[in-house]
Amino acid sequence: MHRFDVKVVAPVRWKGAGARDLLLLIVRPLAYRPTRHSRLLYREPAYLLSSDPTLSVAQLLQAYLWRWEMEVAFHEEKRLLGLREAQVRTEPAVQTAPAFVAAMYGYLHLAAMQAGLQIPPLARPGWQRPKPQERCTAGHLLGLLRAELWGRALGVNIRSFTTPPTADTKAPVILSPPAAAVIYAQG
Repeated sequence: MHRFDVKVVAPVRWKGAGARDLLLLIVRPLAYRPTRHSRLLYREPAYLLSSDPTLSVAQLLQAYLWRWEMEVAFHEEKRLLGLREAQVRTEPAVQTAPAFVAAMYGYLHLAAMQAGLQIPPLARPGWQRPKPQERCTAGHLLGLLRAELWGRALGVNIRSFTTPPTADTKAPVILSPPAAAVIYAQG
């Protein structure tokens, strides 16, 4: 839950929309501090134009926030799963390659959800502080999948992808430094 300060301007006309009335939402920028003792800074305000002036402000903001999650999914599919790098030549393969990558992305997150993974499961570096309410990204999940597959190949027992972590779970002690390097490899 988050509280937004919003200003609503309606009706608004825009030449690209024809003769329709639009609804303009101006969302106040969020304040943040880069360090604890620095001055308060602000991000840019968000301007949302809606072609359906009958929707409530809460519905418009929720759709905007959901849209951000879709943008993150597109970014992860392109960067991590190689959406733009499919080497296909035939017309049916060109049409089905993006759907296949989106299905892989969905199955990866579905497996994580069924396993009860909501936070990044592998130990983070000491210099990297965990963010509050951090979700598992595709990068975290792919790293865990690689760690499990490579751990099995090396004969190292690590926590299973299908087993949800418990509150007292600690990182396993791995005696072989090369095995540890391979398991925690992120690229």
